[in-house]
Amino acid sequence: AVFLNMNRLITASLLVALVAILLATRTTPVHVKGSVERRIKPPSVCVIGAGPGGMFFLHALASRRRKLEEELEAYKKQDEHVHNAAAAAAARADCEAKLAALPVVDCYEKSSSPGGVWRSASASSGSPSTQMYEALWTNSNKETHEFFDYTFDEHFQRPMPVYLPRAHVLDYVMSRVTQKAKIFDDVLVNTTVVSVEYNSERKEFDVVSRNEITGELSSKPYDKCIWSGGLNATARMPRDLVAMLSHQNFQGRVIHSTEMKDFEATVRGKRILFVGDSYSAEDLALQSLKLGAEQIYITSNKITSHLVKATAWPAP
Repeated sequence: AVFLNMNRLITASLLVALVAILLATRTTPVHVKGSVERRIKPPSVCVIGAGPGGMFFLHALASRRRKLEEELEAYKKQDEHVHNAAAAAAARADCEAKLAALPVVDCYEKSSSPGGVWRSASASSGSPSTQMYEALWTNSNKETHEFFDYTFDEHFQRPMPVYLPRAHVLDYVMSRVTQKAKIFDDVLVNTTVVSVEYNSERKEFDVVSRNEITGELSSKPYDKCIWSGGLNATARMPRDLVAMLSHQNFQGRVIHSTEMKDFEATVRGKRILFVGDSYSAEDLALQSLKLGAEQIYITSNKITSHLVKATAWPAP
């Protein structure tokens, strides 16, 4: 069997640009008793993908909304006790304006549940999404991607290893973003974004989506569009290599590192060649040995590599 590996993102998607919360708003003139009042129209935002990037944007937006609502409630309670009524009214109006200016968001997720590449293959149920393999472990210590407002100790309530497996990362992330708000209630799951086109005359994005259960197509305009589908939505296969193996009548299976549902049956008693020597190759090579692979070979296009340096396992 030949395994084709892709370099995976571990923490890059955690750095999603949350500045979208500061999106410009539109104002609509409304005549009130001879004067003109500016009414705020919040921007409509399309978020594509409910993986780490999408869920962190939804969490940040929910946190901002909750903070403004708490501030507004505090202003209302203070109205009767302040000496400078005009200043208090101005502060309250400013808070109301900021709350009204928050974007109205639709989040599209083609899978049956949020989580992105951190979702397990067993939870996919055939949904059209690329998940990481079950044996994936993080390649950076957990302290480097711990949230400032929700620690590992708070979540797990026990000591955890320095490097976490995929399932633990997903559980931690999902718990953090949902502990104070039900951000996934309105996510459009099982819905694939088919196309996005910008209309320069209307200055809007026309988003066409497809319901994966009914097959129904829908179209809706948005002021802003945020791509949060990550880089690993599609498995990348080197076509020249696949063509060469086919031309040379290779009889084994050519498998991508995300196609691991029957991993033990695939590797037990087999000689395995890994094309690529990055972290996915390391995870899957060690897992293959544990599951009874006869021999492991790893190819690399680099002279130096942390895997190339290891001539045996366990390492001497």
